[in-house]
Amino acid sequence: MIKQKNNKGFSLIEIIIAIAILAIIVLPFLNSFVSSARLNERARKQLRATEAARNIMEGLKGYSIAELAKEFNYDVTDLFLIPDVMRDASFSYYEVNIGENVMPVATGNGSSRYDAVTGDYVFFKNTEDVYNYFIKGIKSDKLTANALITLKGKTEGEAAPVLNKAIYDISPIDTEVDAVIGNAAKSTEVSAAAAAQSIFANDPAYSGGMTAIDADKISRRIVIDINDDGSDVAIINWKIEYIYGGASTVTDLKTEGVENIGKGLRSVYLFYDPWGRNKDSIVIKNNKNKEVNVYLVKRKINPEPFDYKAEIKLIENTGKPKSTAKLFTNIAASEGIYSFGNKGNESITPYGKTAISLSEELVDKRDVGDEHAQKRFYEVEVKIFDKEITGADLKTANPLVTLTGGMAN
Repeated sequence: MIKQKNNKGFSLIEIIIAIAILAIIVLPFLNSFVSSARLNERARKQLRATEAARNIMEGLKGYSIAELAKEFNYDVTDLFLIPDVMRDASFSYYEVNIGENVMPVATGNGSSRYDAVTGDYVFFKNTEDVYNYFIKGIKSDKLTANALITLKGKTEGEAAPVLNKAIYDISPIDTEVDAVIGNAAKSTEVSAAAAAQSIFANDPAYSGGMTAIDADKISRRIVIDINDDGSDVAIINWKIEYIYGGASTVTDLKTEGVENIGKGLRSVYLFYDPWGRNKDSIVIKNNKNKEVNVYLVKRKINPEPFDYKAEIKLIENTGKPKSTAKLFTNIAASEGIYSFGNKGNESITPYGKTAISLSEELVDKRDVGDEHAQKRFYEVEVKIFDKEITGADLKTANPLVTLTGGMAN
């Protein structure tokens, strides 16, 4: 007996049902693949936009609001923020006013304007101290985009947080450009007033002997002599001598030395212990009128001298009423007595304290709330948009990325 085979296939209805089931299973996966591709493209675009924003942030470093205003208002040096490799054929830039509509600021009415008298561009600070600049046609890898840069000198209603602080210009000591007089005036070398008293007492000029010598009349004189050898080599001679009654110099208690700086003198540092008797006299002779910083650092000793005073003279030969050298010191205002001579001679009637470029702190401190700092410190916001976003759309469109930060030049 021959067995019949079952050759019956799938009916049309069965195939339709199978396809429907397959579609129900597969379509969500296909949708996830499409969504994933879109997300990846969005992520790549944001990554390129972030890179563009970072490059702009880097370009802003070291420039003031006034300098940036000049760049965006006038094509003077060709916008330095964006290198050629990042520029599309449509590349352009200008200042914009963001009000009800985003409109380009007319040349000559922006934050930087041409001064026909000086031939330069003058920064004009606006009331809000907020400035907006638009850059069109930025390339970052395969992305072409536009950027809106906002510079804020202060926040709404008050100075920006960074403007409420002081800044200090601090440079480490470099012995190739800085002369250091470190241990020459240690109080331990002459702390025993009896030693000085004894030397004066043995001087034939003081026949009265030990009992006639008043230790409180022994004063100290520190002289710093700044010269050069006619080239770039600076020669700093210094000496410390002790004087009785404002007349005699005791050679036995004199210390001296020399410092040579061969790379162009930047600073001279004197570290000294205050003299516990009478007042110190410190004389700085800037014989070649060098633009040098002189640091007088009074070290703390225990016990502190009572009612300490230091008479400080700066001598130059410029004939000008303001010193070329700049003096920094931690000598208290109540302790320092200052004078400035501009004709190379101590005996000529000197100018007073205000003639010296003086900072009564050991570092150059600036209050960043002043006009100079307002130009130096500012907040930055960089928004990167799709290339289609321009004009009024900048107010409502979502940026690809936004970076914020603070800058100081």
